[in-house]
Amino acid sequence: MAPPSSVSSSCVGGAHLNSSGPPIAIKCYESLCYIAAGSEVTAIDLRTMKKASVLAPRNQRILSCEMLPSEWLICTGIKDKALLWDIRKSQELKHTVAELHSDGPVTLLHLDPYKVVMGAPWDGQVHVWETRTGHLVNRLSCDEPVKSGGRSTMSAMAVDGC
Repeated sequence: MAPPSSVSSSCVGGAHLNSSGPPIAIKCYESLCYIAAGSEVTAIDLRTMKKASVLAPRNQRILSCEMLPSEWLICTGIKDKALLWDIRKSQELKHTVAELHSDGPVTLLHLDPYKVVMGAPWDGQVHVWETRTGHLVNRLSCDEPVKSGGRSTMSAMAVDGC
């Protein structure tokens, strides 16, 4: 191993995000780095350190974000729904916008090529949607809000398998 004084690294440059909040998710794929912060997801080209694209979900603060760049998909959780995006078009997919009918924010997300799984801690509901069609395929109730005294009924979510 080389001594620390002989190790060198180079930095191409820096990039600035015009976000109104801290990053909540970061995912790199090939030469692009996707950063969800504030009310937008910004793609930075790591070769040039320039913005490649920006997705802004209806000027609403992003509460959760999952990315599947190999499938060209990003899912953002906002106030009362999750939006599935086609990265290539920088726009919402018309028929795969998964809407969660809840008063609670979508703060828990999972995205894979087959499904979008969303959780809203305040109502204890987990919804499973098909990624390609946007159809609701299952709904799970984790607890009844009345029994929890209005507190959060779900604080984490893990998805395993198809």
